Amino acid sequence: NEFGDVFIVNDEENYEVVKKIPRARIQGNTISFLKEYQGNLIIGTEKGLTVYENGNSIFLNSEQGLEQPLLSAEVKNDTLFLGSNNGYYKIDLKAVTNPVPLVDQIQLKDIFINNSEFSSGAALGEEKLNLAHNENTVLLKFSTNAHPFPHKLKYQYRLNPKEDWSLPSSNPEIFLPFLPANNYEVAVKVLDESTGLSYSQPLLEMSVL
Repeated sequence: NEFGDVFIVNDEENYEVVKKIPRARIQGNTISFLKEYQGNLIIGTEKGLTVYENGNSIFLNSEQGLEQPLLSAEVKNDTLFLGSNNGYYKIDLKAVTNPVPLVDQIQLKDIFINNSEFSSGAALGEEKLNLAHNENTVLLKFSTNAHPFPHKLKYQYRLNPKEDWSLPSSNPEIFLPFLPANNYEVAVKVLDESTGLSYSQPLLEMSVL
């Protein structure tokens, strides 16, 4: 529609909106084409290609070799042909829509307490980190296993299993200022836009006394 949202509808009998894909879920402002492949909606914009199915999306752009502008698209069997100024791209849709997980490890790299670097066995996840009441501004830096498209990774965290995940961030770090006295089980979730998959793992147990 005029606001950039995309709607999946069923009009076999009555007109019914099955799913709304908000504009914020689609990277780019101008939609160049819409195609379908085995229940996947393929959305081309000036920023790249989004493959969407049942709330999950995969994003392909210049990091994977797709240079703009992408002008047109056609699906033939399991291949997506993308027209550009300098020729065309061929994409194996079977491979794209059946991705292999690329992230399977999160490692805690550095701990800063009150802006000072902290060194302990806890940094390797070997023990619980106990902090005094005034050691309550914490910065945690972490990394994943090597990834071919690191700019496709977004990170979320939560302080305890019953809490909600934070908003996604592109920085692999967690800044926690002025933590109240409590026990914390910090976990990290990695969202991989290149596969549409996510991976979560406990990062650190700590207490502010």
